[in-house]
Amino acid sequence: MVIKKYASYLWLVSLLLVTGCANIVPPLGGPKDEIPPGIDSLRSTPDFQTNFIPARIELAFDEWIKLEDVFNQVVVSPPLNTAPEITLHGRTVRVTFDKEEVLRENVTYTINFGNAVKDLTEGNPAKDLRFVFSTGPFIDSLSVRGVVRDAYTGDPVENVLLMLYDNLSDTVVRTQRPFYFGKTNKEGQVTINNIKSGTFKVMVLSDSNLNYLFDSEAEKIGFTDKFITLPDSSLNSLNFRLFESTRHLRLVERQTNDFGRVTLVFSRPPEDADIRFFDINTPVWQETEGDTLYLWHNATTPWTAIVTTPGKLPTDPATSDTVYVKAVENTDFLAQAKLTLAVKGASKQNARGKIAGASTNTALQVLHPLQAARLDFTHPLAIIDTARIRLLEDTTLMPVAFRLQIDSTNKRSLNVQYAWKEGKSYRLDILPGGLTDIYGLGNDTIIQKYAVQLLKSYGSVRIKVNGLDSTKQYVFQLFTNEKVAAERLATDRPDYEALISALSPGSYSLRIIEDINRNGRWDTGDYNAQRQPEKIKVRKIKELLRPDWELEVEESWE
Repeated sequence: MVIKKYASYLWLVSLLLVTGCANIVPPLGGPKDEIPPGIDSLRSTPDFQTNFIPARIELAFDEWIKLEDVFNQVVVSPPLNTAPEITLHGRTVRVTFDKEEVLRENVTYTINFGNAVKDLTEGNPAKDLRFVFSTGPFIDSLSVRGVVRDAYTGDPVENVLLMLYDNLSDTVVRTQRPFYFGKTNKEGQVTINNIKSGTFKVMVLSDSNLNYLFDSEAEKIGFTDKFITLPDSSLNSLNFRLFESTRHLRLVERQTNDFGRVTLVFSRPPEDADIRFFDINTPVWQETEGDTLYLWHNATTPWTAIVTTPGKLPTDPATSDTVYVKAVENTDFLAQAKLTLAVKGASKQNARGKIAGASTNTALQVLHPLQAARLDFTHPLAIIDTARIRLLEDTTLMPVAFRLQIDSTNKRSLNVQYAWKEGKSYRLDILPGGLTDIYGLGNDTIIQKYAVQLLKSYGSVRIKVNGLDSTKQYVFQLFTNEKVAAERLATDRPDYEALISALSPGSYSLRIIEDINRNGRWDTGDYNAQRQPEKIKVRKIKELLRPDWELEVEESWE
């Protein structure tokens, strides 16, 4: 124990003797204090007591201190029924148990103060400050260590509970508080000391409502596939992948008042929603944007849509929602609405009238030489009149043969396909009536200019991955700023190699997904089904991709 003495504090003591009461302020001048406060054991309640009877605990320190964020920093394991009162009296921290608190028999308790106690001058937190006592004849001495990382990003997660239960039921995490627990630090590391011998169920939880229970869909969880039994000399550190379970699909908002479009907002992206339509004699075009589903239609009579939770029956009102769409007159809509180009996010605007960002003459668009051009419109498209649309090449403005196609997954998008020539410029003219939407509305003149990049403006990445399980499928993604630039699949092979070309210069990372269910994407876990999230490995490519350059990335899955 280090006892610090500051002569500069004498003036403070004298002032207190004279006035009887004063605000404590740090002294001025002198070297910077970098030593954390230490406990004065002679004036403190003895630590590591056995046969402990609930009483006030006092921890005296060798310098003036302050308390910060007690509610979040101070944790008691096993948890108490009522949080103790923690107060500061001069240089002493007092812990007072609730009068109604009944401690468990023959159990070792740990009060972990985290960073709650700091010195007054520089805010240095007391290091590893804990108080341990036992209600039985001895102190338990076993420990468990763990590391918690986000299941998708692989990043360490702070302030996550590591929880041990002597009740081994799968439902215990929802019904009982843990027998032991600890919190992760910034590196995602956590250690629980003074544990008794026995068999435990082990979990990690981002306890958003601070009640030590897994009782919210927003809370992330992680678990081991097997129980642990202590002591275990082979147990080094437990690794957890923290994940958010797939949320139940629920319809949380609906908007049916506008002619031509129904807006349905769900509790999560509704890619697996089962939607059936009744009493409507026109097609319905679906468009998904995040957790929102748009139903575009051209009906003027009432109709119904039934949205069903995946795998459930539409006749069950507990797992389905019925959306009633009233008859809406289309006269005003047809008089005000326009078919024109739309900026990103325009689908969120009201389907009636003009949409902010719409345009008939757009700015120059830079094209990738190997990709189709795409134009997004305010309404789903129905008819293309190629006689009223032409693509002109370079300064000569010579018409060229090309292909137009309405996107199969989004009817508001038009794809322009052509063997673009590097370094050339193009102009797409869509004359009035070249396009007709599902409401029978035609466009005004639209002019879109393009400039095609040179292939040497792009780079390539060659990926080589070994150690794969030849019985499984893997997804390989090159991404930058969380946007996937290229994606490949590999099935039933121990090694994989691919050259991914025509990538924009910049910084990239490689993501490898063990695609267990072979659906081509990452799937989270499910605690109810005791299913772990699919494994992911992320490798940041240290070298920047430059124009006309090839990078090589070698990685092992093992």
